Amino acid sequence: MKRKKNEEEECATYIREKNKAKETRTNYGEYQEWRRETKRIYKIKKRENMKKQLEEINQLNQQNERRKFYKPVDSMKRDLE
Repeated sequence: MKRKKNEEEECATYIREKNKAKETRTNYGEYQEWRRETKRIYKIKKRENMKKQLEEINQLNQQNERRKFYKPVDSMKRDLE
């Protein structure tokens, strides 16, 4: 799936903080909290991106743009495999 740059940066920030907490290991609870938060943010962003793609696909289907409709459908299939 294609992600927007700002979404990637936000996820990357959480991942960096999680990795910092993992390196120190003085406070394992902090690491677990960062891990949970990172996972949650990533899932939310992925879900939002999937919704946007499905809306675009649905719109193309309603407009009877078959070629344009199947191109994103095929790419989503490949991403899921």
